[in-house]
Amino acid sequence: VMTLAEAALSPDVSSPWEHAVVGSLAMTLLAWRRTAPLLVAALIVTVNVLTNPAGEFSTLLSLVLVCFTIGSETSPPRTYVGLLLVLVPFVGVSIAHGLVPSDLAAALVFFVGPWTVGGVVQSRIARSDEAVARAERLERERELEAARAAAEERTRIARELHDIVSHSISVVTIQTQ
Repeated sequence: VMTLAEAALSPDVSSPWEHAVVGSLAMTLLAWRRTAPLLVAALIVTVNVLTNPAGEFSTLLSLVLVCFTIGSETSPPRTYVGLLLVLVPFVGVSIAHGLVPSDLAAALVFFVGPWTVGGVVQSRIARSDEAVARAERLERERELEAARAAAEERTRIARELHDIVSHSISVVTIQTQ
């Protein structure tokens, strides 16, 4: 919606139709960011460089989401490749337009920050999954231990019952004689 609003209302947009169509297609690609994070990142970066070379429009904000997804959905070394895929063009365009320290700060805050948070989320999900798997394994072991204990108790009761019945039969036999 913001991309369409910029296409219609911003005087800085050179071709509103191109901006609207290409930007909308790029935003639609975000739906597949979890399935193919690096491909989506490459396409979004390409669209952003082509339609937004000065980094003035909302398509740049989609890179924040892409960086988070790269951090949360990929593992090393792909996660580093994905981060570089976003950072290198951004820094390259910034250098071409006169790099200022705030550009590097923006790269850290808007790209490296979400990527790091995505990595932390991924590690927490992995630890949570490990804890669930460990709890399920312990539950199965506890059930097996309970079943083994029940089987041992049944065996003990069967022995005692056998001893009692044998003793009773012996008493009956002695009394009969």
